[in-house]
Amino acid sequence: MAARETGALKEAKDKLEKRVEELSWCLQFEKRLRTDLEEKAQEAAKFQDALLALQKQLEEANANIVKEREAAQKAIEEAPPVIKETPVMVEDTLTAEIESLKEPRQDHWDAAMRVLHYLKQSPGQGIFLRSTCLELEAF
Repeated sequence: MAARETGALKEAKDKLEKRVEELSWCLQFEKRLRTDLEEKAQEAAKFQDALLALQKQLEEANANIVKEREAAQKAIEEAPPVIKETPVMVEDTLTAEIESLKEPRQDHWDAAMRVLHYLKQSPGQGIFLRSTCLELEAF
């Protein structure tokens, strides 16, 4: 009987040792989990602080933008008016002038005669003028 009791006690002892080993393993695992959780909580707190700092910088930047816009608007309002330049279509003007010069008119003839009077004081000497054509020939 004593042998049975010894065997039963030994078996109970082995079970208890196994249970203690399992509980020790669970305790170590939970300690690691708790440590990891604490580290992640610290990391999350750092990220939260960084986020708050960035939000503060963003608010300051937005406030600066608003101030700059107001200053720009005030400068625009106080600035003297700007004279706007309009492009001149030189090509159209020149084209029209060239076209009008291709067909000589009485005005052109009169102008040419004034030039001749000025240059020669008497047209007809050394300059031939044809009455049918408005061409000028000189020698």
